[in-house]
Amino acid sequence: MKQVEEQNQGTALGTYSAFLDLALGLTGPVAGWVAGYYSLGTIYLLAAAVVVMAFILIFRVYLQQRAALRRA
Repeated sequence: MKQVEEQNQGTALGTYSAFLDLALGLTGPVAGWVAGYYSLGTIYLLAAAVVVMAFILIFRVYLQQRAALRRA
């Protein structure tokens, strides 16, 4: 929220909330569908893969921001 201009903070919060609700609303049914075809272990494996991908994405963004700050 601190990275968004004050007049756009409401829009940013609304967008964040909408995507969070969408993610939470889809995760349960999709996980149930996957568990029905495979197993609960598959759910944990997929969740771990998503966490690893998110970590990689966040780390890349961090490195890009750090490089941009050094150039400025």
